[in-house]
Amino acid sequence: MADGEYGLKSLSPFCEKAHRALYFHKLDYIRNHTGRPSGHKQYNPAGQVPVLLIDGQPVPDSTAILIRLEELSDKTLLPADPAECGEAWTWEEFGDSVIAQYIPVARWLDERHWPLNKHYYSQGVPKPLKSFIENLVRKNVGKAYAKRDVLKQGMDAAWAEFERHLDNLEARVPATGFWMGDALTVADIGLFSCIQELRIPTTPWHRDRINERVTLAGWLDRVDAATADKH
Repeated sequence: MADGEYGLKSLSPFCEKAHRALYFHKLDYIRNHTGRPSGHKQYNPAGQVPVLLIDGQPVPDSTAILIRLEELSDKTLLPADPAECGEAWTWEEFGDSVIAQYIPVARWLDERHWPLNKHYYSQGVPKPLKSFIENLVRKNVGKAYAKRDVLKQGMDAAWAEFERHLDNLEARVPATGFWMGDALTVADIGLFSCIQELRIPTTPWHRDRINERVTLAGWLDRVDAATADKH
């Protein structure tokens, strides 16, 4: 995906989270990406991204990166009150563990969206092999997610559950300000980065369901305005 497409730096919610946090902290960095996450295995044996290099030392995992950035900046995404800080981290984890699981299912396995997304996974592949690679990737993702709770009751049940999560978030989201009050926190960065990944033209069903929750959509717009690197 091109830099800035759909207002995102990355199609990975975890990389997007790291980008947004780096911009909030006003820390300069150089982006280095490969065609697939395994291209950074020398920094993270798990073959997952993001990985942030600080003085040559890798910090893998988006949550670990948020923690490390707090040590490098005079700005903070952590509430001063310990109870609120704990709640903010809980919401950040909700984004990672609950909302993020729907993203690959929506892009790779939902028949409505696969035609809009498949070309991202075969960029740079010779044309005669593109269809083969796209279908192979989809098959492998399907096998992996068939074993996960998100699809244990099938696709329709997954999207019904997704809408229930949106309803709960809509009931909780503030009409003004940010998730925990007047200041941005890790709750905003974590939740936003996962929800916004489904609020783009390549997942139109999910985009429309999110935008129907007008208070949630308004909060997403506020977080976007506060954390998007416009340069």
